[in-house]
Amino acid sequence: MCLKTSKKQAKRASKKQAKRASKKQAKRVRRKQAKREKNKQRRKKQAKRVRKKQAKRARSKQNEYGNKMNCRTKSPNEPDFETCLSLHY
Repeated sequence: MCLKTSKKQAKRASKKQAKRASKKQAKRVRRKQAKREKNKQRRKKQAKRVRKKQAKRARSKQNEYGNKMNCRTKSPNEPDFETCLSLHY
């Protein structure tokens, strides 16, 4: 009779252990998912920063080009023609 109860206890203990292990596994999975999500957000933010910087660079380049074209459209006898050239060339 005693043997039967110890078998039951062993079964119960193994069930408990399995439950504990599955809980640990679930926790690990959740942690991994959170990390993945965090990385995703970080990459998104970084990409946004890069795009912003590139746009800024493109705008400044465009402005520079526009300024050069303005110099070309001015007639050489205008007083600020020389200063314009010295600024942009």
